[in-house]
Amino acid sequence: MNKILLSLLLKMILLFVVPTGYAQNVINVLDYGAQNDGVYKNTVAIKAAIEEASSQGGGTVYFPAGDYLTGPIHLKSNITLHIDAGAIVKFSEDFDDYLPMVPTRFQGVNGIGFSPLIYGNNLQNVSIIGMGTIDGQGEVWQKAIKAIRKNKKEGIINEPNKWQKIFAQNNPDKTNLDQSGFQRPLFIQFLNSSRIKIKDIKIVNAPFWTVHFVDCENVAVDGVYIKNPEESSNTDGINPESSRNVKITNCVIDVGDDCIAIKSGKGAEARENYKPSKNIQISNCTMIHGAAGVAIGSEMSAGVEDVVISNCIIENTGKGIHIKTNRERGGSIKNIRVNNIIIRNILYCFDGFPAAIHINAMYYDKDSTQFMPVTKSTPKIENIHFSNISMADIKYPVYLYGLGESNFRNLSFSNFNIKSTDGIHLKNVDGISVSNLFMSTDTDGIIAGEYLKNLNISNLRTRDNARKRIVLSDIDNVEIFYNSDTPRHLKIRGERTGKITLSGDSNDEVYLDVGEEVSEGEVNIR
Repeated sequence: MNKILLSLLLKMILLFVVPTGYAQNVINVLDYGAQNDGVYKNTVAIKAAIEEASSQGGGTVYFPAGDYLTGPIHLKSNITLHIDAGAIVKFSEDFDDYLPMVPTRFQGVNGIGFSPLIYGNNLQNVSIIGMGTIDGQGEVWQKAIKAIRKNKKEGIINEPNKWQKIFAQNNPDKTNLDQSGFQRPLFIQFLNSSRIKIKDIKIVNAPFWTVHFVDCENVAVDGVYIKNPEESSNTDGINPESSRNVKITNCVIDVGDDCIAIKSGKGAEARENYKPSKNIQISNCTMIHGAAGVAIGSEMSAGVEDVVISNCIIENTGKGIHIKTNRERGGSIKNIRVNNIIIRNILYCFDGFPAAIHINAMYYDKDSTQFMPVTKSTPKIENIHFSNISMADIKYPVYLYGLGESNFRNLSFSNFNIKSTDGIHLKNVDGISVSNLFMSTDTDGIIAGEYLKNLNISNLRTRDNARKRIVLSDIDNVEIFYNSDTPRHLKIRGERTGKITLSGDSNDEVYLDVGEEVSEGEVNIR
């Protein structure tokens, strides 16, 4: 009787403490057989609590303080998981617990794989909230995939394990789904769902991508802390994919891969059948460690558009902002605005191009041919704007690598304060504005550009400008406005170069080095 009264009292208290807007029918997992000793496996008890809440039209499944071990949690519509302060939900290290396999999307391709740790498909009105912790115990999965990859690299051929066999049986026509044949489970994945909220929770030790939304809309991730080991493989933080109306705010993300990656599928299947990701807002977030702070791609075949990234700090990542695609993955990427960002300590990364801003249409593309035929898979990147960016301890401030057959179009960079070891690199861009940049660099080459059209540089200021230089090759319709702090040396090359206009408010001499191949009269000084 006392236990029943205590449970009723707890429910009454929770009616007042559960934030407005969340389901008010409270189901305590302890009342459905769960044990918070960290040993008992609570999969069945948690499922029973969710089923009970669902049978009542929805509700809050509540985890009071304690240590809960469980297998995967499959959510239903109108359910809130409330993991309270002091509660830790740990996921089983037994691979069999994540069978049977379920519909999922893995690195841009639809397939059947291990159940995600927290999973929802075709749901509405779902939340994961609270000041507690969910722990994926991903180390066992990391060891498994690293062993498989090591053997493959060394040419060691082993009999597929039972999970690889199950994976192959479930995906007979998906040879491109995963070359290892061992698809680790995602931590939190929602597919084809709407009105999703993840708030205040701490998420640690993901086996694979941490939070993944596929074909979802009206999504909010707020105040979440994500921590995965720095050396862990593919442990992206938050990945909206083919999703719309997504807000990611006030989060701290410290992971082993991209902190936030916006995606839309990979290859012909995505181009023909998937939706683009659009209307994405990322604000007031801190991103520490990982391959990039915010990435767009590389699975982006259905396109990404209308993205705002603002008021963020990015530190100790391989790149700051990274847009990545290639001639096979393609995608239309447009209308991206990045504003009020601090980026620092971007000095090392796996591909040798640590850049605060890296837009690359040759990502993992071994064919560096300047021009190729335009096809359905040719990427198209346009209307990308960066402003009010502070950079320190950076190798490359900006590194752009477009395609000869598909130049990046309409890009701008304004109000930057840069401390770097190298300069800005630009290739295959049509329509680019560089304005109000102050650069302190170790190299003399402030800007190096080739195959550029419609370039405008104004109010570019540097330290020791007398020995700094701008080097441009095969450029057309370029205007450079000089002031007293603009680099004084300009080197121009390329048979395709034409229509260069230099003007300014400084009486200091500009030292021109124009190649013989440049037609006479193409460089004009006002």
